[in-house]
Amino acid sequence: LLLDEPDLTFIKEHYRNFQKAAYTGTGNIEGVPKELADYVIGSVCSTGDYADIDRELERYRAYADAGFTDLVLKIFDEPMAAVKTIAARVVPAVADTRPSH
Repeated sequence: LLLDEPDLTFIKEHYRNFQKAAYTGTGNIEGVPKELADYVIGSVCSTGDYADIDRELERYRAYADAGFTDLVLKIFDEPMAAVKTIAARVVPAVADTRPSH
């Protein structure tokens, strides 16, 4: 995530709007240009649906290669279906993930 100082300051000033959007699940981050919001979210969050799982698993592998050891998932909709999918697709894919360096 590479942002210049004005963008970082802007994001800090609107941080509560990011929190509100996450809490409400609306995806509407008030007062933040969509392009900037999409860039920030795409850089630090896993988002999508079932079709995006493989893409996100690649991100998780890259995080492991960078030394990350923890993964936190927040489920918004259909929690039981999400837990079943995580158990079937995500857990097996990351269970033996170790940094490659």
